[in-house]
Amino acid sequence: MGIFVKFYLFKFAALSKLKSMKKILFFLLALIIIACSNSDDSTCGTYNGKSVYEGPQGGCYYINSSGNKEYVDRSYCNC
Repeated sequence: MGIFVKFYLFKFAALSKLKSMKKILFFLLALIIIACSNSDDSTCGTYNGKSVYEGPQGGCYYINSSGNKEYVDRSYCNC
């Protein structure tokens, strides 16, 4: 009977550790999502129907169809 008690205690301890690991992983995932959602770029206008953004150093750009930044004159930024 002692073997069964040890087995159940071991199983309970393992489940307890798993639950605490899930909580830690959930917390870390939430921190990553919050950190990635904060962007330094802000929408400041439009250029040829595309949103113009002002970057952290003051440059103005839009995202072209290839997904690359195309810089435009600062007069298109209305920030």
